[in-house]
Amino acid sequence: MRVPRFWRQLSVTALAGGLLPVTGDTFVVFRTGAYAVARIGGSVSGATAGDVVRLYSQQFPFRAAASRVRGDFAVLRPPAHGSAGYSFPVTPQLATRYQVRVFTARGALLAAAGTPVVYVAEIGQLAGIARCGRPECTEHIRLVVSVPASTLRTELAKRWYSYLGANLSRTGVPRPPQWLYLQNQRYQGAAHQQQ
Repeated sequence: MRVPRFWRQLSVTALAGGLLPVTGDTFVVFRTGAYAVARIGGSVSGATAGDVVRLYSQQFPFRAAASRVRGDFAVLRPPAHGSAGYSFPVTPQLATRYQVRVFTARGALLAAAGTPVVYVAEIGQLAGIARCGRPECTEHIRLVVSVPASTLRTELAKRWYSYLGANLSRTGVPRPPQWLYLQNQRYQGAAHQQQ
């Protein structure tokens, strides 16, 4: 008796746009254009024409079940006895787990596989840096950090610590300092929500 082949083997990877993984983790940078986008992709071996790949996501704190990402699906058209690739661009706002599921053209689930978490990092922009006069210099530097609105309360509750490192030179620009020293001041930010 011949057994019909209903199995599919699925591979899934998460790659961040232009960023290398850090400690094996994939991350994007919030609101930074190309750096805010990751790509969930892979291949399905044993695929048949008409199989459908759908993307599901589960945001931090990962309590709710993964939900289908609206509009993200791929209809596979593999060569005979081959594997078919797929790729989905994603722009997470919070740390997110993604799952890829493969269905037949009629909707029966064939395979599912998940990715590790895609983390979202924040980045700051400095303002107020000016060229200093000699022999003394006083700087007032403003750091603006964009975070998702849902994390604002948590991020504002954190204390910020400044580190200082300076090298002096009588001529030209000095080398960067070898060490940074923790300053005694602690800073707590003020919220400014953007629409």
